[in-house]
Amino acid sequence: IGGPGSGKSTLCSKLIESKTINSDNNLQFISVGNLIRAELERLNKSDDKTGLNFINDIIKKGELLPSYISVGLLKDEINRIAEKNKNTNKVNLIVDGFPHKIENISMFDKLFSGNMIRINTIFHLKCKEET
Repeated sequence: IGGPGSGKSTLCSKLIESKTINSDNNLQFISVGNLIRAELERLNKSDDKTGLNFINDIIKKGELLPSYISVGLLKDEINRIAEKNKNTNKVNLIVDGFPHKIENISMFDKLFSGNMIRINTIFHLKCKEET
């Protein structure tokens, strides 16, 4: 968690690259922003532009996407990673760009209730305005 330009993505990349932290190569990175961009690209290629227009309108207004979209995309990605690694004892994820609001946490809990997903650590990057 941290403001724009606080170095969240840079820190995530460094953690993934670190052989000390990621010695078993079982740490994976998810960028919610990248998931949204990929969804926009997918929607742009589809015949129905309703979803594309809806998301683009929200982004143009500078508003946050509804939780059902951002958390839904995150859930799909986590499920994809879990399926890909189903023979692995566990997968550790670093999620960049989540949560953006309290509602995201509530929906995340609702979507993953009963699953073996645990949030172990949250990084909060505090930076001075001039940095």
